[in-house]
Amino acid sequence: MSIRQSFRSPASGQNNLIQVMRLSSSNEGTGEFQNFGRRPHVWMPIEKGELAPLNKPCTLAIRPEHVVLKQAADGLANTLPAAVREINFAGATSTVKLDAGGLSLEALVLQPNNFSVGSQCAATLPAERISLLKE
Repeated sequence: MSIRQSFRSPASGQNNLIQVMRLSSSNEGTGEFQNFGRRPHVWMPIEKGELAPLNKPCTLAIRPEHVVLKQAADGLANTLPAAVREINFAGATSTVKLDAGGLSLEALVLQPNNFSVGSQCAATLPAERISLLKE
């Protein structure tokens, strides 16, 4: 079973899709999600009516250009340790493919100078850039 898929459509571009389960109470203004037993959890601001049922699978999406790569973790929420699997240069930008503890992610960066295949980094998924997809 694939944990992450990437999809492309003319209207939406490309997204990282992350299969998760909701862990938080519906009374909280922040949704807490877990990627099927993996750590760390992912948090995002959410409206009460948008929450998926507790302990039911749902999908989060984040565009590759919103994934922030750094050489080391900085303590920000939603920061995952990751290994660089592949770098694809495409003119002004490069796509960096990552393995974040079994979760495959793609990040779009302007200059991948600080990264090389096999290097370790930290990938931050900014909470305000994550979308909960309706099932």
